[in-house]
Amino acid sequence: MSMSRDELNELLWYIAGELDIPSSYRDRAKERYEGMGRWLRSSDSDINHLEPSVYVQGSMALDTVIKPNTADGGYDLDLVCEVNLGSEKITQRKLKEVTGAEINKYAATHSMNSEPQSGRHCWTLEYSDKVNFHMDIVPAIPARDA
Repeated sequence: MSMSRDELNELLWYIAGELDIPSSYRDRAKERYEGMGRWLRSSDSDINHLEPSVYVQGSMALDTVIKPNTADGGYDLDLVCEVNLGSEKITQRKLKEVTGAEINKYAATHSMNSEPQSGRHCWTLEYSDKVNFHMDIVPAIPARDA
């Protein structure tokens, strides 16, 4: 059985639609990472003087998010928390520590079901509502030209 070009195009568009993240989920993800950014820049944050900038990276930034094929069905949201500080002013360990303290306060204030988990280079927050996401937040400093 052969398919016409139009039938094949229709099938491919259908498959792509089934794999793509729903727009309501994309909107929810955006709300979450923007909320994290507002929290870290707020006057109550102990790192607001570092002018943190929170932005997405990975599949969300590239607009290539696909429906998870995992047991928990969770989407992965990768964020960078870039601070306005040079590497000569702070160690990676200290930057992760001070950022983690703020992420922990954010989680406690927002009644998260579990505490943020510390990974080797990032902090992970698990969301468990209708839109199942986990957010990996990597503290970073900008690269400086030598």
